[in-house]
Amino acid sequence: MMLSEFEINFVPQKAIKGQALADFLAAHPIPDDMELREDLPDEEVFTIDTSSWQLYFDGAARSSGAGAGIVFVTPSGGLIPYSFHILAICTNNVTEYEALVIGLEVALEMKIQSLEVFGDSLLVIKQMSGEFAVKHENLVPYHEKAKHLLGQFQDITLNHIPRSKNGKADALANLAASLILPEERDIQITIGERHVLSQSTERVEEENTVNLITFLDSANENDWRQPIKDYIQKRSLARRLEEKSGCKKKSASICGLQ
Repeated sequence: MMLSEFEINFVPQKAIKGQALADFLAAHPIPDDMELREDLPDEEVFTIDTSSWQLYFDGAARSSGAGAGIVFVTPSGGLIPYSFHILAICTNNVTEYEALVIGLEVALEMKIQSLEVFGDSLLVIKQMSGEFAVKHENLVPYHEKAKHLLGQFQDITLNHIPRSKNGKADALANLAASLILPEERDIQITIGERHVLSQSTERVEEENTVNLITFLDSANENDWRQPIKDYIQKRSLARRLEEKSGCKKKSASICGLQ
């Protein structure tokens, strides 16, 4: 109260970043023989995992059925694909919502808390983000269900991507839509790699061999190439030349043909 009659302005002290540590140590002196502790309590609190999972979803609707495809990408880059056959006949927008809902449910079952969602349906992504209103009544239950599932994640983002970057989920959705499932309702599909043809060098050798055989079978008796063919097949070049030229075995030997 006594100082209120004066015009006093508070000015904080400016600190130099390079001198902050020295100022702190000067304000908090410690004995020289004090033992420093290397093990900090609750050290795991300082470790933060910034990596997150990724979810790609897509739906496919056909006159014979519908399918949903989802692909999870783990923080280390691994792929976990799922393909689901939707029993009811529905529109393409409904299948897109079905794929999103299924993907979110599977993610919650896997105890995933941080998730990035990618889909090629602009309508679904914009409606879920609140930019588009849900006007069709048949989409309202799916929208509310997806909103409820989104609220159970700690960190989740929705992203729209072109169809060209959602090929894996699109292929799984079309696969499920085209399959007629048996009574067991589950089909295990194995995807592998295999070379249908042999290596290029082996194919060249096979082609050369086939061409040679075809060439040998296409000649007749009076062909000038017949002695060469006889030599390749029967090693009888000298005998063949003797019959054609009338030379004796001795003259053939002199000519170096035997």
